[in-house]
Amino acid sequence: MGQVNQPSNLLDRIKAVEQQVSKIWKSLGLASATIAAGGLTLLNNAFLKMLGAAGNELLYVGPDDSGRQVVRIRDANGNIIFGSVSGGTSGQRVAINPEPTSLPRIDIYDDATSNHTTAVMFGGNFLLQRETDADRTANGGYIQFQGNTGFFGHRTPTSDAFIAFGGDEGIQLQGWWVATPLSGKSSVVIGFDDSNFSGPVTADYGYGATMTGRMHPIINVYAPDANRRWCVVGSSLTGFSVGIDGGAGNRVHWWAYRSL
Repeated sequence: MGQVNQPSNLLDRIKAVEQQVSKIWKSLGLASATIAAGGLTLLNNAFLKMLGAAGNELLYVGPDDSGRQVVRIRDANGNIIFGSVSGGTSGQRVAINPEPTSLPRIDIYDDATSNHTTAVMFGGNFLLQRETDADRTANGGYIQFQGNTGFFGHRTPTSDAFIAFGGDEGIQLQGWWVATPLSGKSSVVIGFDDSNFSGPVTADYGYGATMTGRMHPIINVYAPDANRRWCVVGSSLTGFSVGIDGGAGNRVHWWAYRSL
């Protein structure tokens, strides 16, 4: 004869089923879940989102309103503390360590030019510079901090102009602007006149800008004849004049510094 389930036995079974259902719900979202192997795959543009206690977004990984893949991490007040504007290899974006086998770097792109700004660490040194998108070659301003020297300058594959400040209190300058100064606050203006003119003559030269402080021109005259004499016969905030006593083939080279 078969066993007949008693009411007490049936209640025990119902309680056991309820406990199993409770465990399943907890593993689905009401409590922590652990994946020991394998992984989590989201299909068909699904997204990953973490919400705070008030239902506010803290983490989001997935498509934005335009279908671009984005990453956002917010603080409790809703401010984005880390995020990508768009994904892929074009448009505005931030790429962190895009080449894991190369130097650690952060590349910041906009969508207006074919250049980006990068921050790189190499051998304990830090470099922040403008680069081309195509091959990451230097193409603009840069700041570089080495162990004993700091650099500020402009670099391309064929040129490098900079000011370097050394730990020994020395200052190194590479490159020089031989042209009209960019403003009246230029510290030094240099120039030359290779027209091989004859004297006696008074030659006038301008700075190209009205300087904001007193200028001190230092002059040298190159000429094939010996015993040539010259001097500055006039100076102002806009230029100076050089008097040369005679001869032919005169060439004037000058260097002027500004004081307050």
